[in-house]
Amino acid sequence: MTRRKTNSIAFAAAVMATTSIALVQLSLAGQPDDSPPAFLSCRQQFTLIKRSRMAPLSPFVNATGDIPDLSQFRGSVVLLNFWATWCPPCVCELPSLDRLQAELGSDKFMVLALSIDANGRNVVQPIFKQLRLTHLGVYLVPGGVTDAAFMAHGLRSVPTSFLIDRTGRVVGYLSGAADWASPAAMGLIQYYIARRGAA
Repeated sequence: MTRRKTNSIAFAAAVMATTSIALVQLSLAGQPDDSPPAFLSCRQQFTLIKRSRMAPLSPFVNATGDIPDLSQFRGSVVLLNFWATWCPPCVCELPSLDRLQAELGSDKFMVLALSIDANGRNVVQPIFKQLRLTHLGVYLVPGGVTDAAFMAHGLRSVPTSFLIDRTGRVVGYLSGAADWASPAAMGLIQYYIARRGAA
């Protein structure tokens, strides 16, 4: 190989390396410094909603039979989880939601596990007892009818979890079961707990 050809190859390699570094720097420069940490479950990734909207104020039934809505949690971050007793991944996910509530539950955050079971607390409470869930509350969709208002936000199947910020806006969702007690999940939630304004 001639010296000229060797110099040409070296020059081309140097240009490619410089270009690659520039592209990486440009890519990193385009990422916001305050973006939330990623959370990837075994099948799905937490999906951010770029143009977040206010969470629907759909009513639900609590353990005492009262019918509140999400407005009572304004000022707190809420993880709203739609689940059902006939859904094995939902039931497998519940203990991690219970641990998450035990770890982070406060006036700044709560897990709202909302059952869509038509038979309500008659089937939900035995599952809570069987799994020894002591930190989650019993919450039910009235009549077991899937919340149509949340379908516009990504609700297609159960389990699906929506993260709602302090201002009541849905900032993202995850379809499918996840380990919500994992460090990655807690990091994502703590990011929104620390934020005071809307996403």
